[in-house]
Amino acid sequence: MSTGVALVLLVAGFATPARYVLPLVPALLVLAHAVRLGPLVEYGPVALAPYDPVLVGAGARVLITGLRVSRRAVGGAATVATAAYVGAMLPAIAASSLALGAPYALDRGVALARFALEASIVPAMALSVRTADDVRFLERSLVVLGVVAAASIYIDFLGPWTGVTLGEFQVSGEGAVRSFGIVGDQVGYLLGFFFLLMVLRRRPAAALFFLLAIVLTVGLGAMLCLAVGLAVLLRGALRSGGPGRRPVLTRRQRVGLVGVAGACLVVAVLAGRTLVGDRLSGGGLAQGSGLQRLLTMTVAVDVVRDSPAWGAGYMGLLPASLRQASTVALLTGLGGADAPAGFVANANNQYLEALVDGGPLALVALVALLWTAARLLRRADAALAPAGEPLAHAGAVWVTAMALGTPIIAWLLPGSLLAVVFHLLFGAAAGIVAGEAVPTPPAAGRTLPLSLAPS
Repeated sequence: MSTGVALVLLVAGFATPARYVLPLVPALLVLAHAVRLGPLVEYGPVALAPYDPVLVGAGARVLITGLRVSRRAVGGAATVATAAYVGAMLPAIAASSLALGAPYALDRGVALARFALEASIVPAMALSVRTADDVRFLERSLVVLGVVAAASIYIDFLGPWTGVTLGEFQVSGEGAVRSFGIVGDQVGYLLGFFFLLMVLRRRPAAALFFLLAIVLTVGLGAMLCLAVGLAVLLRGALRSGGPGRRPVLTRRQRVGLVGVAGACLVVAVLAGRTLVGDRLSGGGLAQGSGLQRLLTMTVAVDVVRDSPAWGAGYMGLLPASLRQASTVALLTGLGGADAPAGFVANANNQYLEALVDGGPLALVALVALLWTAARLLRRADAALAPAGEPLAHAGAVWVTAMALGTPIIAWLLPGSLLAVVFHLLFGAAAGIVAGEAVPTPPAAGRTLPLSLAPS
């Protein structure tokens, strides 16, 4: 049965244009996480997740079509930057094979292959997306996912009164609730993208809906990332416009934006059932979370010191840290026998994670990847300006915020929803830039959104 489903999804991924099928991958990923679906097919260390056959089919289509088109048509700089980031991990895997044996290197290779499969979304979308209509379909697909994710957070938050819960949440000893919904503890960073998108769409009610959901996660890292995003957005708004540029935010709109953000925070704190106060005041959960992140980063630094040139191999932090007896003893004493796996699943910092995964070469490739993504998204925003589509603009601000404002999260990981959304936006931007098509005009009566990007 599972094999049959995998074949159907494989054919669908190959036969359906990527611009229509790949935007559904995040929904499949969330569904698999929410209902804890097992792999469709397993063969040794390889396990196919429910969305993998779709990616394999789309990837095969890219390989076949890519032989007949120019490099620019399959993403150009976007595909090169993505391939360079994946390729930067290979020397570390080869070095780990010599030092730690083939089984260790095989596990690292399987993890990297999964990330590479998900990263194939970039050339697939670049090859398929060409017009503003394609971008609108991507936006609608993602917004539906964002609404469902935010709604699940509200359901969890109301759980103590309704008796209904959905997804992940934490409850303190005082009964306060920290809600994550069906996506998990990285949901706040994802919802930050939708908040920025709704701001650019000039939809304050929708922006408030997403912003309050972020506050209910009580993720201080997500709030910091959102603050950086708002700063980038407002910085663009404060720049003077020039000939041919779209309008910038008025003073009244800037005050309103800051007021909405402050009102959301006040409402959430006054609700009395979140852990904002506990975390900001250094309560028990804040100390536990902060200690976990500090220990994880300390372990990651130790791993990098052991192998400064190549790191530990892709996603090698956990097995590498388990070879350090002092680390195992410390973490086990804090949280029991399962503590090492829970504390050091990743480095909790994307730049430190890159050093662990592939050394300085991977770090350079990561910086180049994020810079290229932000640059292409800004160029795509300029191309989409006549159609009034702000998705690329929101994506550029979000990627910048994720690059600058996420000191306590690693997010470009296999199976990460944040990474999949990043690949979709990156690939779509590359497609728009490569296509150089004149976007279709906005629907009648629609107000053109703002462009805050510099010319």
